[in-house]
Amino acid sequence: MGKFKKYYWKIVALDDQGVSTPGPIWSFDTGINNPPYAPTIDGSTSGAAGKEYDYNFSAEDPDGDNVSYYIKWGDDNSTGWTEYTPSGTVITLNHTWGEQGTYNITAKAKDVYGQVGAETTLEVTMPRDKATTKSMFLRFLEMFPLLIRLLSYFFI
Repeated sequence: MGKFKKYYWKIVALDDQGVSTPGPIWSFDTGINNPPYAPTIDGSTSGAAGKEYDYNFSAEDPDGDNVSYYIKWGDDNSTGWTEYTPSGTVITLNHTWGEQGTYNITAKAKDVYGQVGAETTLEVTMPRDKATTKSMFLRFLEMFPLLIRLLSYFFI
């Protein structure tokens, strides 16, 4: 844990009749709390749409505080804040992109005191898969049936 501390107090007034009135909760902070460093993202940078991929995330907190991660997958999906883990611990999350395209995975980390560090981005490309390319080629050949005969003459 870092040297950062948060203290809370509340005053409850009590009269001579035994009736009490609670006041608001007050707090103050002591020390300095540094945000976590930008997380690292490790995983595949290309793949096929519709397939699940694992990604590893890790961030160090200079104060040794536990950290939580917020991941945006670049396709309007995000994780929300994860559970807190010890500083530097690698967590693995997976994601599936439904369509081909280029996506930016963005990750940031915050410590248990709410300090959010810098973001990290990893670009991931989900190109057309071979099945899509093959079906386009077959559709092309169907449009030109004589071309099939000509090609079969050369390759058979």
